[in-house]
Amino acid sequence: AWERPLDFGDKEYGMFYVGNNWFRWRGMQRVLKSIEPIREQVGRIGIVGHGWSSPAPWAHPSLTEDAYYNDPGYLTKLGVEVMPPIHFHEVIAGMSNGTFTPVIYRPLFDFLQLVTCRTFETLAASTIPLFTQDAANVEEVFGEKSVELVLPEDRAQEKILDILGRPEQYAPIVQGIRRHLAEKHSYAARLRELIQIIEE
Repeated sequence: AWERPLDFGDKEYGMFYVGNNWFRWRGMQRVLKSIEPIREQVGRIGIVGHGWSSPAPWAHPSLTEDAYYNDPGYLTKLGVEVMPPIHFHEVIAGMSNGTFTPVIYRPLFDFLQLVTCRTFETLAASTIPLFTQDAANVEEVFGEKSVELVLPEDRAQEKILDILGRPEQYAPIVQGIRRHLAEKHSYAARLRELIQIIEE
């Protein structure tokens, strides 16, 4: 029910990310470093959320710096437009502003391979998800075809430019991932698993 039609005809941004910076700077930096050599070809870049260009409300010396580290100077240098957080009802519409959106999880979520509501929101948006996780983990959660949307270490610029240049070629992959998620990770699927565990 969350899914938006995949329409790439009139995107304001090449890349658009919605999410607070809570243990996410390393993942974001990897994406932006990949964009640096092709910055002019990417177009506008937008990031929405707390903690990207100024300290997040929860930043505190008692927390590890990794929790809230940011580099506003670097974002300014790249011409990244940083915007305030939006209501959670607007997240899918927000992500739909970009041709692609990076999928960045907290390191703990990556390690535990957690499937959260954000997993579904990103795929429901009218955008191409660009996974920053390990390919094997992505395949396990999102299905075999999802590996084609993993940001590669050796040809990141090529992948980004290909997504920007012909996003409609990636739309069937996103549609396939949506079907996979509905089948394997829906509430109904989780309830069936819980019942099976209880009955065993």
